Amino acid sequence: MSKRIQEIVFQLRNMNPKHLSVSSTSTIEDEAADLLESLQRERQERENPEPLTFNQLSERVGKPVYVGVLERWEIIDFIEPELFHIHSRSGNVFRFGATRLYATEPKGDATT
Repeated sequence: MSKRIQEIVFQLRNMNPKHLSVSSTSTIEDEAADLLESLQRERQERENPEPLTFNQLSERVGKPVYVGVLERWEIIDFIEPELFHIHSRSGNVFRFGATRLYATEPKGDATT
């Protein structure tokens, strides 16, 4: 939990309605709502990531990527930029655009 979230939770737990003005309560509630929305957006992005771009894949040589159609992780060995081919250490070859490759494992049907 981030430090700012901890601060807001602390403020909310220690709120004394007798000493709070409407504006300070609204500010804390607004800030808490903004943080909640931000956390939900981050979770959505984690669970349903966008496939990596070709440039992002180029930066991941030697690193794992999640292969949507195979539903498993592969390590990128090398890339043939002129053919848009991505070669994995296990010997698989993926054509960029035809196969979705991710930095994190998608949840649900995001891989198809």
